[in-house]
This record gives sequence, structure tokens and C-alpha cells, in this order.
Amino acid sequence: MARSVRRALTGHSIFVPRLVHADTVRDRMARFAHVDRRPVDAVVERWRDECLLVDGSLFFEGEDIWTEANAQELIERFNEDQLLDERSFEEKLTTQLSPASQDAKRLMAEIIAAYFFFATHVGGARKRQLVAFRPGDDRRHVPRRQRCWPLV
Repeated sequence: MARSVRRALTGHSIFVPRLVHADTVRDRMARFAHVDRRPVDAVVERWRDECLLVDGSLFFEGEDIWTEANAQELIERFNEDQLLDERSFEEKLTTQLSPASQDAKRLMAEIIAAYFFFATHVGGARKRQLVAFRPGDDRRHVPRRQRCWPLV
């Protein structure tokens, strides 16, 4: 994630990881898993390298999704326009992101996917359902097949 996106997200509740070169902590970091972590580690490294260190994308090869402009749009439409009612997450997200740009919607899908890399309390089918969720009529929101799908 370019320095500009980190600036845009500072102070907001959208997940902003602290960027640390993997080799500096890999040997000292405690890791617990009841399953093989190698697929997760590979996707997390790809996410770091292609999205957090530059403005790329997990799902849309060659497109700049993790940009300051997209992050700022999500802050305005999601964080600063919170809906505190009984509707489902998907219903609220549709309302919040319906006027958003396609790239901001894609960034939200990638943020949700990144959250699910580590979540063990949600099953695979529900993870894929939420990542592939299309607010409004955005039919190109998330491609059906991706290298990270086994993780979500």
C-alpha cells in the first residue's frame, strides 16, 4: 500500500496493517495453525507485495485498486456513513456503496477478502459469498476464480 493510502487510512477503522519486511520477523514470529499455513502465507505475501507496497490488486491483475483515492472514497461512504439499523451487512453495504466507483467497490471486496485470510469463525462458503457480493449492479465486482479463493 503506497504511503498515500496509509495517510488516507490513518485514524480510520478500516484495517491498516503495519508494513514490516517479512524476513525481519518470520523467524521470531509465533505461528499457530491446526492446518497447513503455507497457502495462507503465500497469499498474504502476495497481498503485501502487490497491494500494500504498491497500489495493485488481488483480484484484478494489472489494475490499481489499493489507491489513496479509493481508500478515501471508502472512508467517506462506509466509515463516515454508518448505518445503525437491523438490516444485514450486505443490505447496508449495498446502500453505502451504491453511489461508489467500481474501483472503491473492488477495494472493499479485497479488504473483506484480506480480513477472511485470518478469520476461522466463518466457513469457506460464507467467506466466498461475502467476497463475491456485488453491491448494486456491478457485475464485474470480483472474478469467479482467483489464486486466493481457497483461502476465503
